[in-house]
Amino acid sequence: MHRGGAGRRRGLVAARQGRHPAGAGRRRRPRDGGRRRGARRAGRHLAGRAGRREAVRDLGPAHGPGAADLDRRERVARAGPPRAGARAAAGRGGGTPGQGRGPAVSARIHPAAIVDPRARLAAGVTIGAFSVVGPDVTLGPGVELGHHVVLEGRVEVGADVHIGHGSALGGAPQDLKFKPETPSGVRIGAGTVLREYVTVHRATRPDGWTEIGPRCLLMGLTHVGHDCRLGEGVVLVNYAGLSGHCELEDFVTIGGQSGCPPFTRVGTFGYLGGFSKLEADLPPYMLANGVPATVRGINNVGLRRAGMGAAERRALKDAHRLLYRSGLPPGPALERLRREAPPGPAVERLVAFVAAARRGICAPPHGWRAGATAPADDVESERVGG
Repeated sequence: MHRGGAGRRRGLVAARQGRHPAGAGRRRRPRDGGRRRGARRAGRHLAGRAGRREAVRDLGPAHGPGAADLDRRERVARAGPPRAGARAAAGRGGGTPGQGRGPAVSARIHPAAIVDPRARLAAGVTIGAFSVVGPDVTLGPGVELGHHVVLEGRVEVGADVHIGHGSALGGAPQDLKFKPETPSGVRIGAGTVLREYVTVHRATRPDGWTEIGPRCLLMGLTHVGHDCRLGEGVVLVNYAGLSGHCELEDFVTIGGQSGCPPFTRVGTFGYLGGFSKLEADLPPYMLANGVPATVRGINNVGLRRAGMGAAERRALKDAHRLLYRSGLPPGPALERLRREAPPGPAVERLVAFVAAARRGICAPPHGWRAGATAPADDVESERVGG
């Protein structure tokens, strides 16, 4: 029988008989027993935690990646979620792109991000986990960087730009003649969206820029090579690639998995279909596809969506017939276009682009030969009305 139980029963019997007060037979616990037990439990917990840390460190060198990763995870866990202005107090300046370092501003920076203190961050900037922002980077108001984004070299990002995870901007151009010490950079216009894994390389010329205009959309895994210039509202569909020195005017669309060789120009509202290879300049307002890409008609759908009237689209259609279906080579066809094309700003822009083309222009589907007619699949561009 348990001794404590017998002692309590004897105490109760003695109390009834009046020999000693109730509870005198109980075993008294020391007043500090609870504290001693708590200290023992805490000691076992700390010893177990230290043992786990030592076990992880023993898997590699004393200062190897195992210990560093464990310490980093613990620091991130202790830091908690990112809060506004967490990195501003560390000396990061503010202001809009192009301005000097100003007072501390509100920014949301994940604790796992690496942001150089010399980078310029405007108000409302959000930087995701494991992103890297270099010292010569300027981020405008409302810029949002996803996780694992890398901005290196001179990069200027306008207001309200979204850069998806895994994207890399400002990297060295893929040019064997490029010297790493060349000062050049990348500029991104306001309101542009770069989706996941987009790459943009900086220019090759001293003080040169690879420029992407405002309100562009670069879909996932697209590439913009060095010294390229993209106008307003340009759309690059998934896996589209631009080689160096390409120039895309306003509201150009490049289809998925299509490519443009170096020094290629695409005129305003030009449309290159998917899985196409552009080998010459694509005149404005024209639609082309194929390998090599050939002009199939005007970009009637895009022009109608942009609000161009039926009369102006009909004038472009007449200009397309004179240029591509007259059976003349490009030079004589251009002269005829100048003489007979209906007047209008769109037609004048088309004529000026063709006259300035240095790589030639995309040919019709059957080449520059006499008697060329419209292909059987060229029906959309005929529907000018409406």
